Amino acid sequence: MNDSAATAAIQDARSAQYEAEQRLADLEIALPEARLQCAAAEKAAESARHELAKFHGEKLMRERAKAAARMDAAFAEISEAFHDYQRLGAELQSYPDLDLAQGGMALSRWEDTAGLKSLASAVPLCLTKLPSWTWTHPSKRVPLAVAEAQFWNLPPEQPEKVKAA
Repeated sequence: MNDSAATAAIQDARSAQYEAEQRLADLEIALPEARLQCAAAEKAAESARHELAKFHGEKLMRERAKAAARMDAAFAEISEAFHDYQRLGAELQSYPDLDLAQGGMALSRWEDTAGLKSLASAVPLCLTKLPSWTWTHPSKRVPLAVAEAQFWNLPPEQPEKVKAA
C-alpha cells in the first residue's frame, strides 16, 4: 500500500522467518545425535548413582558388621556373667542355714534368690522387642558379626595402603 515502513517491516519479518526456518532445519539435523548423547549421559549418571550407592551401602554394611562384633563381645561377656550369676544363686540356695530353698520359704522368695525375675527385668528393651519366633528359630547359632557379613555378602576388607612420606 505504498507504505515504505510497512514494506520494510514485512521484508525484515520474512528474512527473520527464513533464518529461523534454516536454524530449525539445522537443529533437526543435530537433534538425533543430541538425543543419543543425552541418553548416554543419563545412563552414565544412573550408573554413577548406582556405584555411589554401592560404595556407601558397603560402608554402612561394614559399620553394621563392626557393631555386630561389638554386640558379640558383649554377648560373650553376658554369657560368662550369667553362668557366674546362676552358679552363685545355686550356691546361695544350697546353704541350709540360710533357709532359702526350704519348705518354710515362700516360692516367690526362692525365685528372687534365683534372680530370674530380676534378670528378665534387666534385659535391654531392644531385646524384648524381638518377635517370639526368633528365640525358637531352628537356625544354627553363629556370631552376629559372621551372620551380618554372610547376609550382606561382604568381601574381606582390604587394608588401606599406607602412603610413603
